[in-house]
Formats: sequence, C-alpha cells, structure tokens
Amino acid sequence: PRLRVQIKAACQRLAVLKGQWLLLLLWPALGILAIIGLQQFASAREAREQIAMQNDALHHAEVLSHSFARQLTGTLDKLDQLTAYIKHDWEASGGHVSLEALRRQGVFPAGRRDTFTIIGADGRVKSSIIVDAVDDDFSGHAYFQHHQHTDDNAVLISQVASDKSSGDASVHLTRRLNRPDGKFDGIIVATVHEDFFAPLTDNPAFGKHGFKALLDNDGKVRFAMIDTLMASPAQQQATRSDRCRVVNHPVRLDAACFVDGQPRYAAVTALSRYPFKAMIGLSEQDMLQPLRTHARASRDVIIASTMLITFFCAFAWLLSIKLHLKRENESHIRLAYRLATENGRDGFYLWQRVRNKLGTVIDFKIVDCNERGANMYDLSRSTMIGKTITDLYGATLYRDTVIASGIQMDLDGEGESEYAVPPMSTMRAKWLHVKYVRTVEGVAVTLSDISDKVSHQDELARRATHDDLTGLPNRYWINKSLPAMLHRATHNREKIAVLFVDLDDFKLVNDTLGHYAGDVLLREVADRLQSLMRPGDRVARLGGDEFTIVLDKIDDTDQAAHVAKRIVDAFNTPFFVNGKQASVGASIGIALFPQNGSDIDSLLQRADSAMYVAKMSRGGFSFVVDTDVAENVA
Repeated sequence: PRLRVQIKAACQRLAVLKGQWLLLLLWPALGILAIIGLQQFASAREAREQIAMQNDALHHAEVLSHSFARQLTGTLDKLDQLTAYIKHDWEASGGHVSLEALRRQGVFPAGRRDTFTIIGADGRVKSSIIVDAVDDDFSGHAYFQHHQHTDDNAVLISQVASDKSSGDASVHLTRRLNRPDGKFDGIIVATVHEDFFAPLTDNPAFGKHGFKALLDNDGKVRFAMIDTLMASPAQQQATRSDRCRVVNHPVRLDAACFVDGQPRYAAVTALSRYPFKAMIGLSEQDMLQPLRTHARASRDVIIASTMLITFFCAFAWLLSIKLHLKRENESHIRLAYRLATENGRDGFYLWQRVRNKLGTVIDFKIVDCNERGANMYDLSRSTMIGKTITDLYGATLYRDTVIASGIQMDLDGEGESEYAVPPMSTMRAKWLHVKYVRTVEGVAVTLSDISDKVSHQDELARRATHDDLTGLPNRYWINKSLPAMLHRATHNREKIAVLFVDLDDFKLVNDTLGHYAGDVLLREVADRLQSLMRPGDRVARLGGDEFTIVLDKIDDTDQAAHVAKRIVDAFNTPFFVNGKQASVGASIGIALFPQNGSDIDSLLQRADSAMYVAKMSRGGFSFVVDTDVAENVA
C-alpha cells in the first residue's frame, strides 16, 4: 500500500510538469554552455597571457642587453684608459714605471678587485699592484705570444680563466708595450674578476637564472655567467652551437643551447666602441613563472567555478521546479541568497528605495543583509535590518554621497568598482570592492574588504623603486623617472644637474667597524644628503657607496656648484655610528642637461667620469667640460 501511495504522488508531480520540457532542460543546458564557455575563455586568456609574457620577456632581454652593453663599455673604457695611461708612461720613461706607486697615489679605482701587472719581454713580472705578485713565467700564455708577434696596440680580451692567486674566475685584458725602436718590450695585464658582471644582477627583471655573456662579433664567447656563477671554459664552449646563435633581434633559444638545460629569451647588443657584443638570456622558467602560478590558480578557479556552476544550475533547476510547483514569492529567493552568502567574507545588503511624495528616491532602507555585512558596521544583523542610510550616517555630507551612489547604482543596473573609504565613514575597512545589481525593490550590494590586498600592492610598488637599506629611490627609479624629467625640461627649456656622489674612505669604515656599521653609516649619509636638498630635488642610491642627486630646474652652473660645495662641506663633519666617530668624504662629478648629454645614460656616464677626476683630490667636485673631459673645480 505504501509503495502504491508513493507511485501515485510521483505521477501527480509528473502530471503537473507535463509539457514543461523547457523548464526541465533550461538550467542543465545553460550550465553545460557556461562550463564550456568558461573553459574556452580560460584557455584563450592563458594563451594571450603567454604570448604577452613572452613578448615582455623578449623586450626585457633587449633592454637588459642594452644596459649590459653600456655597463661593459663603461668598464672597458676605464680599463682601456688605465692601460693606455700605463703604456704611455712606460714607453715615455723607458720602462721605469711602478704600479705599486701608482696604486698608492690612488690612480686605480678603490673598492674593486681589478689587478694590473706589467710583464717584461722575457715573460717575467716587472711590476704589479699586488704586493705578493706571483713571479711566474707568462711567456707561454696565448695573449703574451699574440702581442709578441703582432704590432697591434689595441686591447686584447682573453677567455675566462681561473685566477691562481684567488681561485676565482677572471678575464685578462692585455696591451702591448714597445721600446723606442718599436720592438716588443712586454705587456700590460689587467685582470678583471667575476664581479665584473655583478651590478646587472640587481635588476629585478634579470631573474634567478639569468645568463649573460660577452661575445666577439663572430659569435665566439669570451666569458659567460649564469646567475652569479662564472661559467667554466668547457661550459662556455657549450653555448657556441651554430643553431644557438642570437640574431640582431630578440629570440627564444632552446634548452640545448645552455649547460643548465634551461631555454631562455635572449638578445644581443653591440658595444659602441669595441668589437664585442653583450648577450643577455632570461630564463623561461623565471619569466613564465607568474604564468604557471596563475595557470594553476586559474585551473583551481575553473574547477571551483565548474562545481559552483553545476551546483548553481542544479539549485536553480530544482528551484525553478519548486517555484513552478509551489509558486514561492520573492521573500524565499531573498532568504536563499542571504543564506548562501552567510559564511562568506563579503558583506551582502539589499537596499530598498525610499521615495518622497513626488516619487523621487531620497534614501535607501536596508531590508536584508548577512552577518558579515552587519559586522562591517560593528552592528548585528538584527540591528542592521530596518535602518536607513540616514540612520547610519546622520545628516552629514557623506550620507548624501552614499545616497547619491545608491541612486547611480540603481540607474546603472549593475557594475563593480574599488574605492578608498573616507575617514567620516563608520566602516572599519580602508579599501572596499563593491559589486551591485538592481533588483525589483532597489539595489543588491556586495562589499569586500580589500585593504590588505591594496596595502600589499602598494608595498610591492614601493620596494620595486626604493632601496631597502636607506629608503632612497634606487637605480630602477632613476631609469623610470629621470627620462620623464628630461622630457619635461626639454619642453620647458629648463636645466637639470645630475650629481654622481662617491664616498671617500667608506671601505676603511667597513674594514674597521664592520659591515653592520657600514650599513648604519649609509643610512646616516642618506639622511644628511636629503637634509641638504631643495624641495623638488631627489637623492637616489645606485648601490654600494654611490649616490645620485638630481637637481631639478637649476638656473645656472653656479647653483649646481653651490649644492655640491654644500655637500662636500657637510661631509667634513664626522658621523657617529654606534657611538663611534666615522669620517668619510664625498667626491662629486656633475653633469648638466642638456649641455653634457640628452639622455640618462650619457648624463650618468659623464657625471661618473667627472667624479673620478674629483676623486684624485678627494673631497671635491668636478664638472664635465665637454663629452670626454672633466674639470676639477674644488
């Protein structure tokens, strides 16, 4: 009997639904179409993002190769000038040059590990800046024999080798020495250690597995480095496959082209004054890591969305049948929606229009909300329901702003936006993401607290453009912001001064007081420099003990000189680090825009060259006289 009753009830329900095939099939069909559309959309978006990231990686590789080429050119220029200077003194004095004396005089840059050695015609060391130089026979070295049998006076760059004194990887730059009659009189050897490449690794775009190398014009690898490790000669040989040569435009190279088996996006740039090319390879693993992370997150979202769509369609299907059978009113729909969002992190509200006698909307009444929504106002749900916007904010201007926003949302129908919560609001959140949709009674509003997300994004943006130690803008900020300043100055016919500041005796502070004290001193230096600036001037830290100052809208050269002298004089006052006195000076090179350069690279390079002139007298400043010569004025 019970079975017969159940069968009869089912037959009655089926009779009610007879002919309602559209009602029965609509939601399942919509769910299937939505899932297919979602997957196709996700696949298409992932493909677009991959292409965009690959293009960005190729662009970054090209930009970094340009930067690397400029870095190599600048370093080679300095070494070329030093070796040419030593060659001239050696040949002019008849072979009476002491590199040890030149080192004591400060001819060689402080703080670098570059070494200089003079090898006689017999292959023996004649002079070196290394106190305990190895008395070795260099006559068997390829570069020695090259200069011995070739009249070429240009600098020769060898392949990477292991330095006998330190065991580090190094590269030799050599130049021939001549007797008065033109015959071979030995060579100058400048040994550059692997930190020759180090500054480029500070760039965030370089990644963890970046590759850089110096190539001959015919593609032969002179030296190469993966991440911060200099590649061995055998490993460098592995990068010279013909199929892995980089053409004049950025290109993706297969994993077989590199000893670590990672494909890279590579670009080369020819050095402006040397027969070499700078090569940069950005690891595909590094460049596409955000895409892989996003893809995993997208797959999770798709799975969750598919489940949600399935659940929603099943729920809607059953609800539609239930509505058709029982003719439920809108109050049941509102209750179901609120219950579905009750355990979420978002606040949900139903605003009902409040009209005056003329039918104009003058306020909104909260007729429903979830607990999360009430908690965002520090209220309970039972207290929140029934209140108007006027009840929440009183007769204030912000009340009028909220009501006007509600009216606009009602007119728009649906949408979403993010906004900062003003101080006069009673909500605890600082940033909100709002989504809204028009309903029969008014507007359904969903609020999400995104304060932590916005704060995190702001912090990431600050760290990308500022130095962690001193809080000053960094090299990335200079490269990003200074071109716009130069463009504005060109348009307004204004002058800008770029000061390259290098600390004197900073290494001594590090050696005597320790690196922690050195970090404290750098922060003190940054504070002192900022205290000497005018409003609108910017101080940036390039790295180490090097700072750059941009003087905006200067009237003449004397104004830049006045600021430089003020800095030099201020550094005559000692610093106190951890209760101990520390004295450092400042050597400053000054380049003026537009007289000494029309772009950031030329201004920085010439200010750097002018600084080295100032460095000879220590604690002074020098202007760039022309594109190649600096004048020491203090």
